Amino acid sequence: MIKRLEKYLDKKELLLNVGKTKVMIFRGVGGRAKRVDWRWKSKTVEEVKEFNYLGVRFQRNGNMAGHIKERIKKANVTLNQVWGIGERKFKTDFRMRMYLFDMLVLGVLMYGVELWGFKERAEIEKIQVRYIKWTLGLDIRTPGYLVLEESKREKLRVKAGIRAWKF
Repeated sequence: MIKRLEKYLDKKELLLNVGKTKVMIFRGVGGRAKRVDWRWKSKTVEEVKEFNYLGVRFQRNGNMAGHIKERIKKANVTLNQVWGIGERKFKTDFRMRMYLFDMLVLGVLMYGVELWGFKERAEIEKIQVRYIKWTLGLDIRTPGYLVLEESKREKLRVKAGIRAWKF
């Protein structure tokens, strides 16, 4: 495959930047990976275990845990900023505060959901429940299912699944 790429680039008179080029082999769990020396015109191409492409972190084993962890961190930062805006501008308007959450926090949290959206993830659901509890002034020990039911919100897994299905 590398030889075909090399022929194509030579034919089009294009150059490959070997310093920026990485190779990643997706493989399942188990067994030891063979040590392969990837070469491009006598230069070594680095093989990596994970790769960030357009903000989505891919891992060798196909696991999206690293990407999800990063999304949660960024969503928490955004959540704190949205909370401040909601407190100042829409103190008593629950609908507007949830609109802010949907537009700002979910945009950050659900980035790349088309790749990992079919599985329910408790750490993602906690973000929405925590925001609703803050907004309504509820105790942290209030059950999450009750918060979602009373606020007439569905789990984020439903939205994630719909987006993944449409993809």
